Amino acid sequence: MDTERSKKLFELLAELEQSPEAQRLDREWGERMSKPIEVDGFSLVCTCGACPEQYDVFDGEKKVGYLRLRHGHFRCDYPDCGGDTIYQSDTKGDGIFDDDERMPELKRAVAAIRERMNK
Repeated sequence: MDTERSKKLFELLAELEQSPEAQRLDREWGERMSKPIEVDGFSLVCTCGACPEQYDVFDGEKKVGYLRLRHGHFRCDYPDCGGDTIYQSDTKGDGIFDDDERMPELKRAVAAIRERMNK
């Protein structure tokens, strides 16, 4: 790539980083990474904010699940990564949930964990 094209690309990237949408996404990602999400009595700790978006799920101090969204496929493993896949779905988001699907998908995964724990 020539120097002029590189310069224009970096200028465009800098402009995009300052956009209101990029700043909103940065805030949301920071919030997800800084505090657990409480879902139906379980704590979901975001261990990666995007590509993949993933969570460790805790019932009190006990780890009971691993959630991962990558390449448009969401899965829930019990009790940890590599365990039994007890819930999965295809999503609109590729490496991060679209805003309207995050909580419904997380709730479905937690419901699957609760069901498995009660067996």
